[in-house]
Amino acid sequence: MNLFRKILAVGMCAFLAGLLSANAQIIQAEYFIDTDPGQGSATAMTAVDGTFNNVLESAIKTAISVSPIGFHSINIRVKDTNNNWGPVFKTVIHVQNAFSFPTIKIAAAEYFWDTDPGQGSATAMIAFDGNFTDALETVIKSASSVPALGFHKLNIRVKDVNNNWGPVFTTVVHVQSPYAFPSIKITAAEYFWDTDPGQGAATSMLAFDSNFSDALESVIKSSASVPALGFHKLSIRAKDVNNNWGPVFTTVVNVQTPYVFPSIKITAAEYFWDADPGQGNGTTMLAFDGNYSDAVETALKNDQNIFYTQGIHKVSTRALDVHNNWSPVFTVVVYLDPCITVPVVNATAQDSTSFCLGGSVDLDATAGFATYVWRKGNTIIGGNTSSITVTESGNYTVTAVDGNGCPGTSSAVTVTAIQPQPIITPSGALVFCEGGSVTLNAGSFTTYLWSSGETTQTITATETETFTVTVTDGNGCTNTSAPATVTVYTLPQQPVITQSGADLVSDITTNIQWYYNGGIINGATLPTYTPTLNGDYTVVVTDGNNCSATSASYPFFSVGIADFNNVYPGLYVSASPNPFESYTNIYLQSGSFEGNASLVVFDISGQLIESRSFATEQNETKTMRIDGSNLSSGMYIYKLVSDEAVVLGMGKLVK
Repeated sequence: MNLFRKILAVGMCAFLAGLLSANAQIIQAEYFIDTDPGQGSATAMTAVDGTFNNVLESAIKTAISVSPIGFHSINIRVKDTNNNWGPVFKTVIHVQNAFSFPTIKIAAAEYFWDTDPGQGSATAMIAFDGNFTDALETVIKSASSVPALGFHKLNIRVKDVNNNWGPVFTTVVHVQSPYAFPSIKITAAEYFWDTDPGQGAATSMLAFDSNFSDALESVIKSSASVPALGFHKLSIRAKDVNNNWGPVFTTVVNVQTPYVFPSIKITAAEYFWDADPGQGNGTTMLAFDGNYSDAVETALKNDQNIFYTQGIHKVSTRALDVHNNWSPVFTVVVYLDPCITVPVVNATAQDSTSFCLGGSVDLDATAGFATYVWRKGNTIIGGNTSSITVTESGNYTVTAVDGNGCPGTSSAVTVTAIQPQPIITPSGALVFCEGGSVTLNAGSFTTYLWSSGETTQTITATETETFTVTVTDGNGCTNTSAPATVTVYTLPQQPVITQSGADLVSDITTNIQWYYNGGIINGATLPTYTPTLNGDYTVVVTDGNNCSATSASYPFFSVGIADFNNVYPGLYVSASPNPFESYTNIYLQSGSFEGNASLVVFDISGQLIESRSFATEQNETKTMRIDGSNLSSGMYIYKLVSDEAVVLGMGKLVK
């Protein structure tokens, strides 16, 4: 080939000199060996960068078939921007031996306009199938960014599986007018490994969001079937709303290690049209068998898409696993064709649309249609029938489909199932202690019947009981309230106070509090209390339910007797037996007192029981017997009072 290169270099220089002198721009080149197939029918020279001998060498190196051994003529011609082909330039080569070209695996490709940003920094060619001319044409047609008007260089390079970038291939492009790329709606996509099974026969890409790179990556990550180890071609193609399949886009994948996909258990799935209502709020896919494509197709067939306007819509699905985690949303684009007719459909009620809950009304649709679909709000109800019976409140519509497959939807019929809602409202707490009460109010209705038998709007509860009330409103509709339970706690045992010497003692020893003349005695919580003042003492016991019981009042008058001794030294008064049954004796040691006095006995209410007068000398001991056989059991108070109204002594008697 050395001789060929020398000959070619000389000839090329002469040829290019002629072209440059004419200031010609080369936009296309082709070559052929020996026989001329005609202008435009020879082998295209994919990259034309103005350095003609490099391009020619590339063509020879990458030729698919090699001519037999011997002399051959290799011919090239170019075309300018005016679409004129130039003369054929020819040179003779001698093929000395056959050469077997290696199989080169292309793993990536990129392109750039004019200035080289560096290897790996140009725009990635997302799908690359090894057919360089197709890939280049696709880039030119679909590039999202196009340079300004005029001549520009479009450059591409590829990377093999050994991560080596090849040389840059360049072609000259004349941008003649700005181009607005159309918005292409993708309705379906499919992929296949290695061998093409034909359009529509590959594996469906269940979710396709128009972001081709993301969709492709998702296929590679989630494909349930992976080829054997080694290099494989992964190819995809998409279909638009006009049912046209696009070209195949291919990338090389190196399967390095086998991967066992986990068994994912799907417990639920849902789908929705257009706007996402939120996880768990889509339309439930009642049957889900793990074959996502079939499930989606079933959902689309069964859903009444007649409720959606003509044009492009999105149908989205997601699934829920056994750990209650929702998957990402998978979306497909659907185009709904317009209808040629617009049927008029009416829905009418056979009776009043307001009735008591438990009643019903029949709704009829305009007759004569092929299909009927009833809805309550946005929920499909009933079967394919022109009449339905409804029992619940709501807005009901019917969509009928005529013989052309075109739908019409009626105006809504509003149905109201009336049910009064009595709610028992208490005036206070429903839990209280014995002796308390609470008033229960059923609200304003026409009639009432409480579970306890009362027929008024309000009742008063004093005992433990569960109450309900059945009411009737002005429409004659009835309903029963939710139950309200009143709980009444029993009071604790009432404590009893006794006296031991100068102390008062409670028979209940825990959770008690002493009171004096109705006021709390701070810190007095022990069973025994020593009074420091004369007066009435009580003790209160409180249980775990915060319910309390109070003892009878105990009058205590023993405090201060020693003060009288200061007036009459040696004076002392006492009673025995005390407590008593039939009688008791009052003993007086007069000390220095001398004169007339009285003995008076009162009950605890202050009523006089007995009064007697007596006289005594100094240091005299007197005993006065009190007959108590006719007295009731209880507490009594006695006093010794001088004629000058001086209290000589006092105490209590208990029978």
